Amino acid sequence: MSNAASESIRAHHAGPLWLNLIPGPAIWAIQASTNYALVQYACTSEIAAAAIHTIGIAALVVLALCMASARRRYKAVSVQSENVDVEAWPPQRWVPAAGFILCMVFFVVTLAETIPPFIVNRCE
Repeated sequence: MSNAASESIRAHHAGPLWLNLIPGPAIWAIQASTNYALVQYACTSEIAAAAIHTIGIAALVVLALCMASARRRYKAVSVQSENVDVEAWPPQRWVPAAGFILCMVFFVVTLAETIPPFIVNRCE
């Protein structure tokens, strides 16, 4: 790693940059653990069953918003950068791209976990 890249990673403003990688996995973990906690009450309570659906849809909406935000940040940095060599990308460019990819992957995972409660009868 070049000296300039290591200095930009350690810069005092680089801390919030790494927070772009957290929302995707965090939203999925909250959604999955909440659904896991509610599933035992889904047959006895309509509120728990509705909460499972609501939490899944809310997680998908928040993940979509995080993807849009990460994409907007990436595009803002990419317009200023003329370097097309991926190995020379500064963290300000590749961290939002990685955040977008993480949010996209966890959107698909959350979608896969959200669809079955709508299809499968919960109390058979």
